[in-house]
Amino acid sequence: MTFTAPQLEAIETATAFLSTLESDPRGFKPVSNDPNLIVSTKAVTGSVLPVVKAQIKLTHPVPFDAIIDAFKVDGDQRKKWDLNLDSAEIIDASSDEGVIEQLIHVRQKAASSLVSARDTLVLFKVIKESEARGRIVTTSVVDPRVPEVKGYTRAHAFLVGWVFEKNESGGGGWNVTYFNHNDAKVSSFLVSKVVQGLPQVAVNFATYMNSQ
Repeated sequence: MTFTAPQLEAIETATAFLSTLESDPRGFKPVSNDPNLIVSTKAVTGSVLPVVKAQIKLTHPVPFDAIIDAFKVDGDQRKKWDLNLDSAEIIDASSDEGVIEQLIHVRQKAASSLVSARDTLVLFKVIKESEARGRIVTTSVVDPRVPEVKGYTRAHAFLVGWVFEKNESGGGGWNVTYFNHNDAKVSSFLVSKVVQGLPQVAVNFATYMNSQ
């Protein structure tokens, strides 16, 4: 499969944005100092929602491939921790030398009576840099094969990024950093509620992986 030039440009932009957020902590303001879940946010000019950053640990020394398996939308693990996931369809995919790219149509359940069901078309990219480090990058794209769906609000994810670094001390495991910056299409009075809820997916993922 050959992804379109705008789709490739979007994932490269998101990957560069993830690298910048990871390497430059300036501007992030702490929200929680819980040692088991460190949450901070960073305002973005022109955006209603800030970038949300959550840091958490996986205690089990699983291989990076096992982490990738937990993210696969065509497997049986994803819905066990991604609790808002309604359904996901892989439209196209490619894989080459430690890099996996998939075009995925995602439908999410209504988060509450105030936040309606969402759908989005994303380009999902796994970058396995080594056995001790990898990243997952997701960003919204457009494709004529996947029009908007009745009953769902089309959301836009600028970046959903995960950084995994093996913890070589303290029995192994992984240090996980989760970034989320999106246009959730919500009213301004719901922004704080959305921001507070975003780190929960990282908590759910870590809880699931730590239980295996």
